[in-house]
Amino acid sequence: MTGFWKKWSACLFTVVVGLAGCSEEAGQSSESGSAGEPVVNEPSSSSRVEQVGEEVEEPSTEPCVPSCDGIQCGQSDGCGASCGCDSEESECVDGVCCTPDCSNRECGGDGCGGSCGTCEVGSCSDGQCCIPDCSEKECGDNGCGGVCGFCNDPSNPVCTDGACGPACVPDCIGKECGFDGCGGSCGLCLETGKPICNDGICGADESCGPDGCLLTGTVFSPAGNIPIAGAEVFLSLSEPSQLNEKLHCDKCFQFSEDTPVTITNSSGNFLLPVPSAGAYFLGVQKGGFRRVRPLQVMGGEQAIPQSQTTLPGISNPDEGDSVPNMAVVGGGYDEIETTLTNLGISHDFYEADTQGVGLISDWDTLSQYQVLFLPCAGGWLDNYLSDQGTLDTLRNFVSAGGRLYVTDWSYDILVNAFPDPLTFVGDTGTLGSAQGSVYDADAWVEDIGLESWLNAQGIVDFVLEANWTEIESVNVYE
Repeated sequence: MTGFWKKWSACLFTVVVGLAGCSEEAGQSSESGSAGEPVVNEPSSSSRVEQVGEEVEEPSTEPCVPSCDGIQCGQSDGCGASCGCDSEESECVDGVCCTPDCSNRECGGDGCGGSCGTCEVGSCSDGQCCIPDCSEKECGDNGCGGVCGFCNDPSNPVCTDGACGPACVPDCIGKECGFDGCGGSCGLCLETGKPICNDGICGADESCGPDGCLLTGTVFSPAGNIPIAGAEVFLSLSEPSQLNEKLHCDKCFQFSEDTPVTITNSSGNFLLPVPSAGAYFLGVQKGGFRRVRPLQVMGGEQAIPQSQTTLPGISNPDEGDSVPNMAVVGGGYDEIETTLTNLGISHDFYEADTQGVGLISDWDTLSQYQVLFLPCAGGWLDNYLSDQGTLDTLRNFVSAGGRLYVTDWSYDILVNAFPDPLTFVGDTGTLGSAQGSVYDADAWVEDIGLESWLNAQGIVDFVLEANWTEIESVNVYE
């Protein structure tokens, strides 16, 4: 109906009544009357009517049938109304039906842009009100997902038990084996008859027999199909404490000097000499991934089954599995969420156009993660890249130990939040100015460890495809 009335009102109609016609009763010409006065004839039923303009269309009597098939909520159903959501509990948020969820939450977001409540005292941490505690702390976790401060002094950059201190310096002087004092190793005791490290010197041990005890195996990725180089394999007489799964600054795990430990080679393989047989806990870890399982060590060479040396993909503290909390803001290109799924790694996914801003601008939500991926997706955060609150939230995330990854068109986020480290080709300060043309690039590896790992899997020559941005320089900054 709307289209009809628009067409109707757009037309111009002129009705001309025939004043020059003759009446049967008058019997006179319209040019003169009986007294010489002009005679005006009234229009009769036979007067001619002319219509100038477009023809009039009859209004349609067809009823309008609304349809929301394939249409986002909030958009028109074609009949003047808006498409809604199928469920009464759902609400339309930026064209997507979303069901708020405040179960077991007394504060924070409801998942649809709304709030489950605010805390009169303290702050919101994982949906619960919490009172931060920074007494006698200058850095580190405040107990509520936040931080008590940051170690910005280059001479004391490491936070340990709430205090800033110097970085660890490895020391292997006079040692052929054992620990370097910073979580690394000074060497392994692989010589036959001298499998045990005592005070940095390899020697014999009778409890494992003449050949000693030696654990062998391979560490794999969570999906069980990729060997992991540089993973730590260790034994402990007591069950080690869980890794910190909240936001924190990473530091090398500190092993005691009597802990048997080794590091996997480029093929993911390891040899771990053990001082004596008995009941232990076997741990394998790489970064924030760790699996711990009970192990009975026996004499001679002992192969560890893959089920005990595969890194976990899902956190399960009760079973001894730790995994970093990861978030992906996707929906564009570079589908990191697909890569993580194929690797068997759990993560939370946020749609860039509808949920990404809520994650990045809300510290209570963002601080629950340790790793944030921002794959190539242009424009979704542009309106917030001049908002200091949003930029400060990202900076605080990184300062507190969070890992931030961006690719291609998401470079604008990095440039505005951290302008100093990198300069991009073509960047003029205008959003999107460094989004060049797509190109492929020959790749080479600078890191020796990474190169060895790739070579062990037969990857010696490759091309990075479909790149859109190019780094001009890596800058020195304080």
